[in-house]
Amino acid sequence: MSKTIKLTIGERLAALKIFDAFKGGMTELSAILDDVKKLIVTEEEWTKAKLVKTPAGEGKENWKWEENDETTHKEVELDTNSIAYLARTIKSKSDNNEIVLTDVPLISLSKKIA
Repeated sequence: MSKTIKLTIGERLAALKIFDAFKGGMTELSAILDDVKKLIVTEEEWTKAKLVKTPAGEGKENWKWEENDETTHKEVELDTNSIAYLARTIKSKSDNNEIVLTDVPLISLSKKIA
């Protein structure tokens, strides 16, 4: 089964970050691998969102882009296994007080996958 969700670039990046740290079974892994492809932000999307990268020292960068309905939202169909993994991981991070300022997109992401 699957669910179609409209996600922002920030929410997609947050989901990809969670999937990047995946630990679990083969069934979930298979679903997640398929869904990762749907969440990737293309070069064309970055151009439309007007991505600006600013050096932040020590080889790091700060990224800023415009968030608006026309250019930075995308409907994606995610497998229920992927959604369940995202929900569990977000809940665990929150329960363990591991949420940091850069995790702000997790607030809206968790509402959308509920």
